[in-house]
Amino acid sequence: MKRVFCFAPSAMWAGIFKDLLIHGQKVEGWDVGIMGNDDSDKKFFSENFKLGAKQYLPPDLSNEEHDEEFENGKLKHIIKECENASGMSVSRIILNGERNMGSAFAEGLYYLRCNKIRKISLSNNSYPEKVIYRIFRYIINVFEDFRPDLIISARYAAPIIFATYFYSKRYNIPHIVLQYSKMKNKRFFWTDDLLMYNTFAKNAFDKKLENNTRASDEAYNYIAEYRKKPDIANFYVANLFKRRSQETWIQPIKGYYFSFLNNQGVLSKIYQESRGYLVQYFHKKLMKSYEYDDLKKIKYIYFPLHKEPELMLNLKAPLWHNSSHTIKYISSMLPIGYKLIVREHIKNWGRRYTRYYRFLSRLPGVILVDPFDSQFKYIENADLVITENGSTGWEALLLKKPVITLDKTFYDVANLAIKATIPSGLDKYIMKALNGYNKYNSEEYDRRLGLFLDAEKENSLSMESKAVDHLQMIEKLLNEEFTHKENCILEEY
Repeated sequence: MKRVFCFAPSAMWAGIFKDLLIHGQKVEGWDVGIMGNDDSDKKFFSENFKLGAKQYLPPDLSNEEHDEEFENGKLKHIIKECENASGMSVSRIILNGERNMGSAFAEGLYYLRCNKIRKISLSNNSYPEKVIYRIFRYIINVFEDFRPDLIISARYAAPIIFATYFYSKRYNIPHIVLQYSKMKNKRFFWTDDLLMYNTFAKNAFDKKLENNTRASDEAYNYIAEYRKKPDIANFYVANLFKRRSQETWIQPIKGYYFSFLNNQGVLSKIYQESRGYLVQYFHKKLMKSYEYDDLKKIKYIYFPLHKEPELMLNLKAPLWHNSSHTIKYISSMLPIGYKLIVREHIKNWGRRYTRYYRFLSRLPGVILVDPFDSQFKYIENADLVITENGSTGWEALLLKKPVITLDKTFYDVANLAIKATIPSGLDKYIMKALNGYNKYNSEEYDRRLGLFLDAEKENSLSMESKAVDHLQMIEKLLNEEFTHKENCILEEY
């Protein structure tokens, strides 16, 4: 009998997890443990609890009880074993906790409402380590009680989930996550890859290349239509933009109401919202906006920002988690006559400090543009697109624009972008791209795009997929040897 421990996900994933667990409990005989945040999770998973699922509430990480355990070496020894088993330092959990215990990493980048852990961490830089001990003590207690042989969650990002990944490595417990496809709309896949990339699709793509397979007509048609009318390929980001565009004046009032019901700080939330609306007025004056034809007259490199804090950076590309550092570095590598157009992410709008934008505006060659402008006019007219690992790089490849990536990406599989594997030589990669370097002729370029699209569709699930479909992919993942060879891409370092 499989004992499955589940972290209750956000609303976008919750239905999938609930149905999967119900199927597992009724058909597969699973014993289930669920970590939910509050009573709303308990209500949503009520059927699972009726079927015998055990509930585990998250810890209060600001609670300093039992901190005397820091003085003995047992807990520290366990954490060191987790580091050795995973090949990573647990300080990366602190970086992933940028909203609270790791907030010093974000100092000056954007505004965050204060909480107890964040306040103490900023005044005492040894405090984040204490929080790490509390997280691991909680995980150990839960897992000694439940003893899972499979862990499922949505992403590895949140500190407790990421710490669980470390702990699972120590005991060789499979920890797999559900991830949305960033290239096929409304499709999902399960993976045990630390960077949460689709290892099934990579394997399928490699086999298609080896067999000299032709891409499907569906894929070629998609590429052709995309070039006529590009759209945001990343389903999650597209939803962010859609929700933002549909927001009305009533949304903040609803937020205050629910904060009051949940006994959260309403006044601090009102201050944050009011501050956001006020600074947007001033920040708008620091941004430029260009018409499509005007961009044709500018020689520029395009660099879009991520939402911050962002797992794409903190977890997957920690070297580039500080956006001001990244922009400053790219600015110092610009060839003569080129500008660097930087487009803010819409989710950061109203959260930045004015000094952040003023600092960027003083960097040689940097132009800040309105986050509400269409990104595609900037991609289509760019001489080069640079991204750490963002999905904008994939969109640029679809539009046949040269792309430089600063870290590993999901579209590395197609081998079409220029990978800056030695960051200190970024200027050499930039000149290489601007001088027209092409790995493949036009026909092979499009074939690789098409094969990658085919491989992703064949190895992902639609939103209409049933619990049994998800279970089949999970079982395949647990049984396929190649996925474990692909797992933890850090090995090559």
